[in-house]
Amino acid sequence: MSSLQFLDKSQQVVFSGPTTTILATYDPVAQIEIELKSRAQVLINVDYVTGDETSLEIRLEFSPDVDHPVTDPAVGTDYYIFTTCDAGVLTVQDFQVLSANGAGKFRLPVPLLHQERIMRLSVKRTGGSNAGAGVIKLRVIDDSHPITSALAGRQP
Repeated sequence: MSSLQFLDKSQQVVFSGPTTTILATYDPVAQIEIELKSRAQVLINVDYVTGDETSLEIRLEFSPDVDHPVTDPAVGTDYYIFTTCDAGVLTVQDFQVLSANGAGKFRLPVPLLHQERIMRLSVKRTGGSNAGAGVIKLRVIDDSHPITSALAGRQP
C-alpha cells in the first residue's frame, strides 16, 4: 500500500483548531484536493484527537473534470458531493467523527469510478470553538497494482 500525495505534495494533511482553524461551515481553510489517477478505490485513514467540538465532519466531493496542467491547488470543475440514496431520497453523506467516542484511528473505504479525476476533502466542526477544535489527520491510501495477475496486459 502507498499513500497518494495531495496536490500540495504532502502525504498526510493535518487540520487543527489551534493552528488552521476548523470552522463550523465547510470552508477552503480546511479543504484539500488529491488527483485520483484512475483508482477504483481508496482508503482514507483518519487519525482524530478530540477538542471542544461535538464532532468533526468530513465531506468528500469528486470532479470528473480537471484543468490541465494540474495546478496547486487543483482546479477541479463541476464537483459532486458523496451521497446515499434511500427510498428515492438523496442524502449528503458527510462522515461524522464524534468527540464523545474519544480520540481514535479510523479507516474509511471510498469506492471510485475511473473517470473521477479529483477528490476534494473538507472538514468542519459542530459545536465548540474555532480555536478549541481537535486535530484531524487524513492520509489517502491506495492499493493499485499495475500488474495483478498472469493476465496482465491482456485485460481491458
